[in-house]
Parts: sequence; C-alpha cells; structure tokens
Amino acid sequence: MLDRVARRVTQLLMRHKFADWTSGALERFSDCVNFDQYPPVEPLRCNQWIASSALQKAIRRSEVGIASRAALALHTQDRANAWRRLIAIAFEDVGPADIEVVLQTVAVAVSPGWRASYGEDRAVLSIISKLAAAAKDRSADYLMWIAAEHPDQCKTRAICDRASVTECLSMVTDLSRPLPDRAVAAWFCSGIDYPYQHRVGAGELSWLEDAYCRLGAPPDLAAATVLAARRTRQPYVVLVPLVWLEVRRAGLTAVGDAFVPPSGLVAGIPLYALDEHTRLGKRAINTLSQQSLSIRACLEQYVPRRRWIAAAQHAVFYAEGSAVSRRLHWAQSRSLEQLGIEAELSTAEVKPDGVTPLIETIRRSLDQLNAIRTQLLMMVDADAG
Repeated sequence: MLDRVARRVTQLLMRHKFADWTSGALERFSDCVNFDQYPPVEPLRCNQWIASSALQKAIRRSEVGIASRAALALHTQDRANAWRRLIAIAFEDVGPADIEVVLQTVAVAVSPGWRASYGEDRAVLSIISKLAAAAKDRSADYLMWIAAEHPDQCKTRAICDRASVTECLSMVTDLSRPLPDRAVAAWFCSGIDYPYQHRVGAGELSWLEDAYCRLGAPPDLAAATVLAARRTRQPYVVLVPLVWLEVRRAGLTAVGDAFVPPSGLVAGIPLYALDEHTRLGKRAINTLSQQSLSIRACLEQYVPRRRWIAAAQHAVFYAEGSAVSRRLHWAQSRSLEQLGIEAELSTAEVKPDGVTPLIETIRRSLDQLNAIRTQLLMMVDADAG
C-alpha cells in the first residue's frame, strides 16, 4: 500500500514538474516569435528519408528556407516522426550552444494541444527558424561515439558493464575523471541503447537527472533531457547536460562562422541530402568510390576491402554532412570532434592515421559526387514525370 502511495506521489510530482517547465518554455516561445501569418511554404517533393536528411543538414547550415520545405514534407508524411526528429536535431546539433532553443523545441514537440491552438504548420516553421538561427555544438554526438566505440574507452565500458547504476552515477559525478569516462558511465546509467543492441542494462534516467541537477545543470534542461531520451531513444541525448556542465567549467566560449561545402539543388532538393541513410545517397557514394582513383587508393591504403563502402559513407558525412555554419567554440570542442570522428570511422575499420586523409580526399571529390547525385535525381524526376 505504501509503495503504491509513493509511486502515485512521484507521478504527481513529475507531472507538476513537467507542466511547470514546458509551460514556461511555451510562454517564452510564444513571446519571441512573429504572430503574423507565415507565407505559404511548399513542401519538398521527396520521400521521408530524403526530407529528414535535408531537414537536419539544412538546419546545420542555417538554411531556413530549405529546412522549412523539408520539415513540411516530413511532417506531411509522418507527423509524429517529424517532431521526434526535431527533438533529436535540437540535442544533436544545437545542444549546449543554445539550451533555450532546445527547451522550446522539446516543449512544442510534446504539446500537441498547444500546437493545435497555435497552428501546426506555424509551430513547425517557427521551430525551424529558431533551430536554423541557433549556434551549433555537436559535442554530445562526438562524445557518444567516443563513449560507445573508441578503443581508448574499452576498459571503462567493461567497468561500467559490471557496475551497478549507483556505482556508475558516482563516476558521472566524479569531476576528477576525464569527460569520456564520465560519458560512458552516464550512458550506462541511462539505459538508452542503440537500436538492435543490448550493451547497457535497464538504467535509471530519473537518477541521472538528479545527478545532473546536483552537479549544477539547469533543472529544466535535465527534465527535458529525460523526456527527449524517452521520445527519441538516442543515447547522445543524455550527454547534453554533461557537455553543458563541462562548457560552463571551461569558461571561455565563442561563436564563429564556419565554412560549409557548397551544394546545388535539383527540383529544390539539396544535393547534400543524398547521404548514407538514403537509397540514392548510398548509390551515389558507391559510384564515386568506384570511379575516383584517389579515393580507391586511399581506401586500399587504410581500410580492409570488405569495409570500403562503410568507410566511404562515413567519410562523406564528415567531409560534408556534419558541417555547421555557426559553431560554438570551447575548450574541448575540437578534441572531442577529432576523437569522435576517429571513433565512428573505427567501426568501418579505418586505421587511425587514415581518418584525416580519407575525409580530405573525399572532400576534394565533392564536385564529382554532386555531379553523380544530380544525374541520379534527374533520372528519378524523369521517371516520375
């Protein structure tokens, strides 16, 4: 009986806390967006996978027009997935660079009744404009790759695999430990695994939320992180408060413009949308790898033959797809990026000394890749006609 009462009290407190931070975020969102009617925006004519890819990469590049059209295309085809995607983008690409935008994105995404009163399309376009304009920091995603895949973290992963949630929490809150070690522990505490994997146990997100708050993370961010992790099931989400705390400890930060590789349009679709997660993108990258002598030479030198395709697909992402136009610079941002890229490419068995040469070789071949993409998109458009 007492257990049931305790659970009920906990549920009521969580509902009150949820209502408190979401209502505050929605009020701030409403106060700072233009209430005039948005001009008509035509959705991109493409499938949901290309729309999703175009949406995220356009937001990274601050290309609000393309992002808006892609968002409406995805929203038209799968409304629930579109809002989950926007939550994921907020945590993966904005993160600690602008936590207010992150909070507002989650609040709007989980409040269908509020969106109905505000206007569903207007809510989508308003959130897109905020995400596109925000400074970006992809450190949580890089840190997750380090925690999950980097060879240097093998020992820490083994320790956390044998440890209890309480023991992992003590690692998270131990500021003397390196950030990647604490990230591994936070991942195991969360219980959020990658699809089709069983690498972490059940975890306890509410305990991790409390730990972040004790360390000084904003309670609204900690609560939004738990909600976002449950909605998206993406492990990197749970690392955003950890990175925010580290950014605050580092002190000096700056936001600067960054170079993004140019990309053309075919029927309004940006060529960068054809990536490793789309059928046409995979075909284009595979064609490039076969045609380019310099890429083949690089693959032969640094990658086992059986992993050439995966290595080229990952490298294209870092040569082009991960580029952001406005970046938060802080003490560990560059080192986390370098280690994170190294960790992801290690899954394709790319030798550590081959990571930079492979990415740079592909970067020099982007014009050739875009020519292949253009041809493929025109063929699809002709078939549709």
